[in-house]
Amino acid sequence: MIETSGSQPTAPLPRAVVRILDLKAPGSGESAKMHWDNLADLVAGDAVKVVLRDEQDYRWAQKVVAEHLLPAGVELLLSPSFGELEPAQLVSWMLRDGLRARLNLQLHKFIWSPEARGV
Repeated sequence: MIETSGSQPTAPLPRAVVRILDLKAPGSGESAKMHWDNLADLVAGDAVKVVLRDEQDYRWAQKVVAEHLLPAGVELLLSPSFGELEPAQLVSWMLRDGLRARLNLQLHKFIWSPEARGV
């Protein structure tokens, strides 16, 4: 299993490797670094993860998923950016829109708060 930022091609990986592709939403400032062909390599059992700062990022994620038609069995994981988007707000959008996705909290930030890490 590999979790990747998506900036490098995943096609060279053996097919047995489960891919968790981290799409960089516009709010991250990193979306220009995406290797978009990686989406075509996804198969059932893989996942796409998106960290969202606001509703604009959420709408962007919806659009990308619709345009790239993720294969059946590829899970969509949506993470509210810690300290920027409340999980309850993201869940309300997901429920409102009937979006087939899973809430994915950034657990490391709940366990080790930025203050505890001196950030």
